[in-house]
Amino acid sequence: RSKNNVILVGDPGVGKTAIVLSAYRTLRIKGLAKKMLVLAPLRPVHAVWPAEVKKWEQFSGYSVGVLHGGNKVKVLKQNHDIYVINFEGLQWLSAKLNGKPWPFDVLTVDEISYLKNTQTQRFKCLKPLLNKFDRRWGLTGSPAPNSLLDIFGPQLVIDQGATFGQYISRFRNEYFYPSGYGGYEWKLLPDGEARIHEKLEGKVLRMAATPSLEA
Repeated sequence: RSKNNVILVGDPGVGKTAIVLSAYRTLRIKGLAKKMLVLAPLRPVHAVWPAEVKKWEQFSGYSVGVLHGGNKVKVLKQNHDIYVINFEGLQWLSAKLNGKPWPFDVLTVDEISYLKNTQTQRFKCLKPLLNKFDRRWGLTGSPAPNSLLDIFGPQLVIDQGATFGQYISRFRNEYFYPSGYGGYEWKLLPDGEARIHEKLEGKVLRMAATPSLEA
């Protein structure tokens, strides 16, 4: 089951959205997936995902429902293959589907680094829903933009604690030590970075832009 859940790290231009759509299409063809929910910032919700589906011929048979704005109740009732919603809309979606069959079996989190802080409302809203998905995929240009501490939240979303456990306090104490004024700054232990990367092997896929990819 862990192979179903992965973070894809890619530079701009490598086609992360198309890669996810291809994986989803393969699963659909094999009868291993039904509907995909994409959680993303507002701009990709409107400008990226619907456009990418229209752009590629192999995805032309799939419909995209955008769950934002005044029509979102109507869109949710429609039978789309892919539904796209922004982080702030997740609470609404959870309430709307409360007590009803959960229609999505694939979750894609675009810009999963938005979930680096486990204390935010968006994270707390998503966490109890994670069990409802058979597959969880994350997309980002950098999973730990400021510090390797930032990888904990995204990885918890992807594998529900299988890699680093459920609690960031335990993660910090395992790989970091308190430093700075009052001990509020966390620095990596001498072997912390190596051990974190070892834990993430095979769970985070890195794609770098090359001239051939950008052409």
